[in-house]
Amino acid sequence: MSRSLRRGLALCALLVASVAPGEGVASASEETDAIFQRGVVALKEGRAGEAIGQFEALADHGVVDAAASFNRGLAYAMRVREHAEASGDLGQAACAFEEARELAPDDAIEREATRAVDAVRSEVARRRLRVGEPANVEKRGSLGRSVMLATSEDAWAAIAWSASVLFAISLFVRSMTNGRRLRVASTISSLISGLALIVCASLATGARMARNEARAGVIVTSSARLSDERGVALVNADPLPEGARIEVDLAHAPNAKPELVFVRWGDANGYIVEAAARLLARVE
Repeated sequence: MSRSLRRGLALCALLVASVAPGEGVASASEETDAIFQRGVVALKEGRAGEAIGQFEALADHGVVDAAASFNRGLAYAMRVREHAEASGDLGQAACAFEEARELAPDDAIEREATRAVDAVRSEVARRRLRVGEPANVEKRGSLGRSVMLATSEDAWAAIAWSASVLFAISLFVRSMTNGRRLRVASTISSLISGLALIVCASLATGARMARNEARAGVIVTSSARLSDERGVALVNADPLPEGARIEVDLAHAPNAKPELVFVRWGDANGYIVEAAARLLARVE
């Protein structure tokens, strides 16, 4: 295991001791609180496999919590450190740390989760370089999709509503005035606001569809090859590396083979086997 991953884990392990058993576990029952405590004890004592079992049991109970996800990621990464690694452990660690980052109730946990996921992806990149594969584990999406997802659908809808009000006012002023300058100004205003209305309404619709039909996920196998909806591998498509964050489209092409899901990784998209990716848990 690389020095950077060991160093990252050493820094992040402080969080295990700083989170009281059960603290922050959403809707914790006595049973889930006991599972959480057993997982923390196993982590502190270096029993990674047992800790993984406990924190996966929490996930099976539907517990969605930053501390639980972070500690699950730390358990998977710890198993890698102990040279008892199972296939996909780095991807599982990256997925859990990504969950913790998104669910983090404060900046401290978010910073530690970011540091941890960066350490894991650095290890994946180092391993890929060692076998002659591209080191890139992260990719940005297309500009248009990035803009659409830059803010919420409600924000785009609010901007579209404001543009519609300005558009209506501009048309009213233009119809009521005879002044040349005011008519020109209102015409320009109506054109700009009308265009803004169309664009923002489209972005709001797209953002809503993305929220309802797409989920963030992480590749949890050594690699995943993109294919078409029949499962035939795409020519010249780079395999998706372990630990890569992807977008899973749950509603895309219902005629695809049932074991396949449509994913996006940066500007690349296609189908992968569903078991190759794990969706990030989120509060519904």
